[in-house]
Amino acid sequence: MANFQNLPPEIRHEIYLLATPARVVHLKAKFVNVDECYTLWRVSSYQGAFCHWRQSKNYENRVRVYFYSNAPIPVLLHTCFESRDFLIKMGYQLAFKTKSHGPRTWFNYDRDVLFKDENTCDVAQFDRGDAIRVRRLAIGGFSHCLYEVPGDLEPARWHNCHRFCLYPQYKKFTALEELLVVDWTRNAFPRGLTRDTRYPAKPPPK
Repeated sequence: MANFQNLPPEIRHEIYLLATPARVVHLKAKFVNVDECYTLWRVSSYQGAFCHWRQSKNYENRVRVYFYSNAPIPVLLHTCFESRDFLIKMGYQLAFKTKSHGPRTWFNYDRDVLFKDENTCDVAQFDRGDAIRVRRLAIGGFSHCLYEVPGDLEPARWHNCHRFCLYPQYKKFTALEELLVVDWTRNAFPRGLTRDTRYPAKPPPK
């Protein structure tokens, strides 16, 4: 039996690549200044503007947050120098920095799917340099803007693209080749026509 190290480099590299399948990387945001964020989010009888703190010019600078993921790190990044060096050359890198913290998540922009957490990543701002490199994006919780969920008591309403619409969630990812809409609602698959068969292939006007 031939020793692995005696195989031609091209074959070893092919093995490294085949042993490292594309992943779905569920990205979440971790807030360092939890007390301040709780103050911003807490429910009260305040009658002012909704999410008024986000209108502040200093909001993004005040929130200290970093992105992280529980997706398994490709094993061959920590197996040997050759496999690590090859995977890095193939595009694996630490990605998704914020204004207050550096990148912490191994990601391959050419192969992996970024699953954007709907609850926390909406608050933490993606670095523009990272966003424009993402090719495959998955988003959960926004399928309702495409079709009616069976069992809804209210009729479908045409709505503007604001916070709860799909388009604002991916418009910063300008290099997208594939957009996956994740629906965790049981039996919530479209049974009829969508609200607009052109959407979101044709984004709304600015």
